[in-house]
Amino acid sequence: MKNELEKELHQRGTAELSKNGIVTQVTQALSETKDGVEYLIFGELKKSKIIPIDEACAKCHFWEGKFSNFKLCQVKAGEDGKARGFTNLICPKQFVE
Repeated sequence: MKNELEKELHQRGTAELSKNGIVTQVTQALSETKDGVEYLIFGELKKSKIIPIDEACAKCHFWEGKFSNFKLCQVKAGEDGKARGFTNLICPKQFVE
């Protein structure tokens, strides 16, 4: 169970799991536009371009086996994003690498 949680947190870039089991938030939104976002991750300032959520979801299969459809995945990703301070950005898959 711990390994699954650690893998999920790493995949989403939201938090890290310390050796003593404490979860530490690592991503915090600073500003957003419809085309980009500034955020802190592990205390480092990052700026990324983003794509629309529909475009990101069309390329993504993360939800398969976890949710019954991609809309439920969007809801969960939105909740996760709000916990990190994002309002428009709802999924890490929207980031342009």
